[in-house]
This record gives sequence, C-alpha cells and structure tokens, in this order.
Amino acid sequence: MMIVVATTTLLVTGSAPNADGPSESGSARALADLAAGIIQCREGPCLDDTVNDVRSLLEEAIVYDGVFYFSDLAVAYPSTRGRLTGVVEWDLENGLDSISMKLIDIQAPREVLLKELEQALPGCVMTGDGEADEAPVDQEEIRSIEWSCTASFPGHPEVEVVVYLAPGLAILELI
Repeated sequence: MMIVVATTTLLVTGSAPNADGPSESGSARALADLAAGIIQCREGPCLDDTVNDVRSLLEEAIVYDGVFYFSDLAVAYPSTRGRLTGVVEWDLENGLDSISMKLIDIQAPREVLLKELEQALPGCVMTGDGEADEAPVDQEEIRSIEWSCTASFPGHPEVEVVVYLAPGLAILELI
C-alpha cells in the first residue's frame, strides 16, 4: 500500500500589517477602496443621501455644529475600522452634496496614495501641486498641497476628488 501526501505552499505577496498600524500601501489602498465604495454607493452614507438617510445609517452617532455633520470615520464606514483613523464631515444642506474625510496617521507616501486613488477610481488622473514640498515656506503664508481628479464610474455621476496632504495627515473630499 502506498500513501501519497500532497502539500501546497501558498505564497502571498504584499506587505504584512505591522503591530504599529496599517502598512504604507495598506492605508492608501483602504482610502482608495473607501472612495470607490462611496462613489458607487457600495458603502454608505453616500453622495445624494438625505439627512434622514445619514441619521438612520449611523443610528444618530452624529455631531452637528450648525453647518456640518460629523462622525468618527470607523462609525460611519465600518470597513475602515483598524485601517484608517479620522473624522468624516458631511454637507447635508441640500442632500449629501460633499463628503470630507480628515485622516490622521496616514503612513502612505504621497506617490503611493495618489497612485492607489488613480487605480481605484476610473477616469482619475491626479493633477496638482507636486512641487510644493521643495518650495520655501513663507511664515505668513501657509500653502495647501492639493491634488484633484474627476472619477467616473459607469452608471454613477462624475465626482470631483480632492486630496490635501501633509506629513501624517490627509483630507479627502468627494464633491
């Protein structure tokens, strides 16, 4: 009698998460996936939702300052839990016109983050102030480093995507 034992080795490429938090490409990929999910309304709240839709989805876990509505990013978009940290802001004056995410502890280099957004968002070709890092900073003038593109998923309206970056910080706006 002969016994045959077969083994399979699975090789997984990519970055393993480290104990200190998400990897460089992990946080960039998480942000790009979130933007795509919101634009396609696979993740809610999404653009054009009403204030009642947002309140219902978040079970009242919202703060209102008289102008904008805010929530913890992981509460609003559970897929980001453990991957991204920050606050999401909604402009709900006439339905959900814009979503702005303020993210902290972003470990992805600018090039990686912009590349991930371009790959995840059809039609998105980031343009912006790519030389701002080398420009001298005038103490009286604080410059924003901004990139933007237009994303266009079939069957969904075009969305302007704007990214502001500083070391460890990012703002992503979907308008």
